Amino acid sequence: MSNPAIEIENLGKEYQLHGAKSSTLLGKLTNSLKRDKDTFWALRNVNLNIEEGKVLGIIGPNGAGKSTLLKLLSRITYPSEGKFTARGRISSLLEVGTGFHPELSGLDNIFLNGSILGMSKSEIERAKDEIIDFSGVEKFINMPVKHYSSGMKVRLAFSVAAHLTAEILLIDEVLAVGDASFQRKCLERMESVSQNQGRTILFVSHNMRAVKDLCHDAAYIDGGQLTQYGTADEITRFYHQSLEEKALDVQLEARTDREGTGSVKLSRMRFIAEDGTELSQLTPGETAVLEVGYTGAKSPEGLNVRLSIGRENDGFICALSNHLAGEHFGTLPPNGTLRCKLDKVPFMTGKYTINARLTQHNIMTDDVKSALVFEVGEGDYFNSGDLFSTTRTGVYIDQRWSAE
Repeated sequence: MSNPAIEIENLGKEYQLHGAKSSTLLGKLTNSLKRDKDTFWALRNVNLNIEEGKVLGIIGPNGAGKSTLLKLLSRITYPSEGKFTARGRISSLLEVGTGFHPELSGLDNIFLNGSILGMSKSEIERAKDEIIDFSGVEKFINMPVKHYSSGMKVRLAFSVAAHLTAEILLIDEVLAVGDASFQRKCLERMESVSQNQGRTILFVSHNMRAVKDLCHDAAYIDGGQLTQYGTADEITRFYHQSLEEKALDVQLEARTDREGTGSVKLSRMRFIAEDGTELSQLTPGETAVLEVGYTGAKSPEGLNVRLSIGRENDGFICALSNHLAGEHFGTLPPNGTLRCKLDKVPFMTGKYTINARLTQHNIMTDDVKSALVFEVGEGDYFNSGDLFSTTRTGVYIDQRWSAE
């Protein structure tokens, strides 16, 4: 049996929370006594062997340690304990524009990134045209990347990472920046280099459908520890169940598995009827109002609520957003409630989850997966007598038919 592409043994990363350690004797004694309070283990006791040519999904809640693992494997930071062995060159895409020099052109950055990854100039030259073509930024390839949009940066960064000849490819959630068609293109490329070139891929994502479609197996990380390992289908199902349990058991305001600047946070979400009574279950075709509470240190401006609604087995179904609906609020009070009225609940019978995100001027202030779980009962959306929702998943589309 061949050696695995990556061997991870008791890997851990500890961060100090409050300033630098003192070098004096008294300071060292004080630091020792305060160590448990002043340090944080972002990752600990991780043991994992990843076979050559395998596509492994790394999933878990926000703040679980997934990105820390990839940063350790990329040698961006170094472990506090344990070790890992990587057999082959590693190419990573962990943040938008990772490794790009803002003053250099896109073309120059292709050669810079390739050189950092240990590629020869001739190797990069052979891949250059394919990289540029795949990225779709050929018109801007001689422009400094400081003028690129986030989408353009991620397109070029992924193209460089995926087309150079590193044996191991590390991809973080950064692909979410791209549009839907480019995301599909990236997933197809990763599948191709894994199957046809035998390259090993570690893929961190909150997109469970992408994980199931692309990955052979998956690892679940929570609280800095690897707690579950199995097939992609098994682990994505476990992920959904754990988020649903957290949404039901922990008040939204108390959730700690969140990301963002924290300047404005989600405080509560619930569905109510028009008279203000809380709804325990929605009915297709009837009116419902979604209340979204928020809290901040000061009055937010340009607040946008972005809600992604889906089901465990079917992934993303639809989105709600005040900006999407053309509602751009000005300055709001520091603590308040936004309401989204659904004149006719469009969802078919079943259980749904809402991933919620707040942004201000396109900067993410809060992001909570499975912020709300809700159920939809049976209902006659069209008043036609056809309860189509009992056996189907999805949404109804308001429609009118005619014949000539």
